[in-house]
Amino acid sequence: MTPDLLAALEEVVATGASRILTSGGASSAPLGMPEIARMVQAARGRIAIMPGGGITAENIAAIAGITGATEFHTSARTAFPSPVKFRKPGMAMGEIRYREYRRFIVREETVRALLHALSMPAKESQTP
Repeated sequence: MTPDLLAALEEVVATGASRILTSGGASSAPLGMPEIARMVQAARGRIAIMPGGGITAENIAAIAGITGATEFHTSARTAFPSPVKFRKPGMAMGEIRYREYRRFIVREETVRALLHALSMPAKESQTP
């Protein structure tokens, strides 16, 4: 949310933090890849730049290849209906309606797919 990602990078480095979670100033990491790549280069190993937001097994290898990042944040979550039976009409617990009637889990196969995508040679893991 900063107007100058590279200036903010330097300020965070000065705090002694070990990493920055970022989408590169875009709504998702895939859209922010050019800026994330600039941040990785500017960080020069002083701090890890961790892309996050919209990362999937289908795009993680491209994000790694284009940005040079080596750490990634992904929710890797899958939504399932909540076992809650009673649903009070007109009442929501938060801004996203009906979220309280879903539960989220991380599936092992989702994490394995992410790791597999990262372990494949670059040209095999890139989607057309």
